[in-house]
Amino acid sequence: MRRSLLSVLAVLVLAGCGTMTSNSYQMVRVETPGVLGADCKLETPANQYRALTPSSIQVERSHHNLKVVCEKANYHPAMVEIVSHMTAKNFLNFSNGFIPGAIYDAASHSVYSYPDVISVTMEMDETAVEKERKAVMGEPVEPLQLKNPYPPLSNVPAEKSFTQSLKK
Repeated sequence: MRRSLLSVLAVLVLAGCGTMTSNSYQMVRVETPGVLGADCKLETPANQYRALTPSSIQVERSHHNLKVVCEKANYHPAMVEIVSHMTAKNFLNFSNGFIPGAIYDAASHSVYSYPDVISVTMEMDETAVEKERKAVMGEPVEPLQLKNPYPPLSNVPAEKSFTQSLKK
């Protein structure tokens, strides 16, 4: 009886080996080499996060890939998709018969992981930089082409003048 009680207790204690060594969240560092202060949005189907580079942010582990989109003035937007992978900690579940721990760890997402550092390469938008340089230097910048919301007036004379319309 005592032996079976210890066996059941051991299985319960070891049921979530991956969860015991890590939790459902992970710290990731988002970097844009050579570009400080880029606005990055990190997204899975279940969660959305936002970070200014370089910074670290806590994300929930998931079996879904992590989509990262970074934007900054005078740079083209850049996007990378980070693949979620299973960690080696999942194999610790063999010590408890595998099934109970694997089920618990998969449900808590503790067996999934993203890289600790996410690097997003951004390219400068040369046309935006040139326009900004001209504006700062006081050089003429190409004017915006605005459309006139009002139709052009026709050259056809009005049937009556204002004074004629008052004389009725």
